[in-house]
Amino acid sequence: MDNIVFREDPLAELKTASTYQEKLAVVPSVLKKRWPGIDRISIAIYDTKTQSLATFLASPYTGSPLRNYEVVLKDGSALHKIALDATPRIVSDLRVFEDHDATHSRAIVGHGFASSYTHPMYHNR
Repeated sequence: MDNIVFREDPLAELKTASTYQEKLAVVPSVLKKRWPGIDRISIAIYDTKTQSLATFLASPYTGSPLRNYEVVLKDGSALHKIALDATPRIVSDLRVFEDHDATHSRAIVGHGFASSYTHPMYHNR
């Protein structure tokens, strides 16, 4: 038994949260304990048929700069590459997007976020 360790599950609240928004709110609170600089977590859904990306959830929800937002991803764009290639992306200084014409780029920079980590998640693939 010395090689088996039981510990408290930091994500145990996921079991009692009833909505997706409540479940998503659990994750930042856990992550902020380890990495206090995390300010926002969001999930967007990519539709392969329409090539569009739509906001789904964000935590915190209040003050989210991209509520009910949807955009068709352009071939060759960074977000399109992430969706197709399952390639995570780190942007250490979001000011690189200050001059971009995409609404989502301007909204994230304008909201004061400093950096970004984007990671694709897949269902049935």
